[in-house]
Amino acid sequence: AAQGMVFGRPEFGVAADDLLVAEFGAIVPLFRGGKSEAEVAADEKPPGRVPSDVELDWPGFRVSRIDLDTGRRTPFLRNRSGRPASATPPDDLTTPAGTGLERPIQLEWGPDGSLYVVDFGIVEFEPSGMTAHAHTGAVWRVRWEGTPR
Repeated sequence: AAQGMVFGRPEFGVAADDLLVAEFGAIVPLFRGGKSEAEVAADEKPPGRVPSDVELDWPGFRVSRIDLDTGRRTPFLRNRSGRPASATPPDDLTTPAGTGLERPIQLEWGPDGSLYVVDFGIVEFEPSGMTAHAHTGAVWRVRWEGTPR
């Protein structure tokens, strides 16, 4: 799902008439390891997050750049794995395991020239609905190299 959008900034290498778009990401159901819902309910262990070695199509979980002249979308900010942080192997993160973009939902340019990204955090989907995990969201400050901390 496309969420918050801002126009680019040339000093960030993004043309002023291009868009940056926060992409919440696909609805990935709770991983059941090939078991039916009844088998999972009878199991002692609850289902968990998708293991990092399971290959799924992972659209979203990033900030994309949209060239409005061509309609071309390219990643602007994402985890190297292309997955949300909670499903990214630690070797693919430049920060400690479990950190990185999860589900970006809003973007805003700050008065300091930095791009601020609101990240909703970990969300799990089940047939009964959505569960958002408290204290897993973040506000990321993205600054151009050389910008004061």
